[in-house]
Amino acid sequence: MKPTSRLAPALLLALPLAGHALNICTDAAGKPTFQDKPCETRDAAPQYTPLKAASVTEAGALETMKRLTGAMGARDVVAMQRLMAANFESRVFMSRDKKDPGVINRAQVADLFTRVLQAAKAYHLQRSCSRDTAHQAAGEIALNCNYTGRIEVLSHASGSGGVEFARVGVENGELKVLEVSDPKAIEALNAKASAQAAR
Repeated sequence: MKPTSRLAPALLLALPLAGHALNICTDAAGKPTFQDKPCETRDAAPQYTPLKAASVTEAGALETMKRLTGAMGARDVVAMQRLMAANFESRVFMSRDKKDPGVINRAQVADLFTRVLQAAKAYHLQRSCSRDTAHQAAGEIALNCNYTGRIEVLSHASGSGGVEFARVGVENGELKVLEVSDPKAIEALNAKASAQAAR
């Protein structure tokens, strides 16, 4: 498989974005629909509903990432966004040469995901996560994940695989994904911040 990005949502960054506004919505049967008006607000598919919790556990964090992966694979953008915290961030490289690290938020990830999938015949994503004990923070569970993704556009297929850093926490009584980032983008952004602080 040809690597196109280090982050599953950013796998889509490697593909050209369409220039017109088109929304990919999910109908009641869970099938993607294409329309120029915004998607109707509806309940997320039950299998992708955020877990209710007062605190985060490792099992809850792993299940939340599993649900996010499922929602992405099903192209259920409504469910995907509901599994992300309001302050969700993704640190990724914005170019293929890995020289332009940046931070994108929940709305930007959903927009990129939606616009690129306009052209996709199929999108497949698998993710396997385990607890990252080196990065502990109060009220959060950090995870290291391995992923593989494949997208088919017209007669072409593109795939990628790699590692991700993720964090899961509680927001309004539900488990939410706080971050899914490329570890190398995190390092690059930290180095950039250190260099600026040293000036």
